[in-house]
Amino acid sequence: MTITPATEMETTRDMISAFGGYNHTMNCGENEFYMEKNMTSDYYPALAPRRKRKMLFRTGEIYGMYAKNGILLVEDGNLLYTDKEMNDWQIIGQLAKNPKVMCGMGAYVAIWPDKKIFNTNDKTLKDMEASKATAGTVTFSMCTLDGADITPITKAPSIGTVAPQSPKADDLWLDTSSTPHVIKKYTTTWTKITTCSNGAIYWMDTGTTP
Repeated sequence: MTITPATEMETTRDMISAFGGYNHTMNCGENEFYMEKNMTSDYYPALAPRRKRKMLFRTGEIYGMYAKNGILLVEDGNLLYTDKEMNDWQIIGQLAKNPKVMCGMGAYVAIWPDKKIFNTNDKTLKDMEASKATAGTVTFSMCTLDGADITPITKAPSIGTVAPQSPKADDLWLDTSSTPHVIKKYTTTWTKITTCSNGAIYWMDTGTTP
């Protein structure tokens, strides 16, 4: 009887000096955990049982959530923010009740379609777009291309494809026979008034509607 001698296997020892943490992929390394079911690596380098699950709070309709130095949540139109431990929820402001798109930029979170910016440092919510508040009455008037005022309008201009009959000096006519329409002023004849570079007419509300 012939007996094949067994090949002796060498004893080896591998030293792992760095822990890679949780890596649930097919290329999980020797220093990583593929699964941590009911376990946590919060106490690295020791592996421990996870903390007991609990309900933190109940929510209404959620329109968006984002993590940036804490948790940002849009619930029922309210923008709420808390720290990473979710200890203290603060109502920051009001937003529209629709799905949100959020993007982090440094300490800021941009929120669309509301066009708002949230600062996670001082917890302020501002508009993206520039705005100007006025205390007085705002009025508009028509002007020429170079910014000169057109004679104040005392009556609504005539509108049509045919020039008005029996016009008076300084009467205005919105000629709709061509596109874009042309605003004209009567002196001795009807003269075109250019109000913008492309020849289009922009009518500003001065209390009389053309």
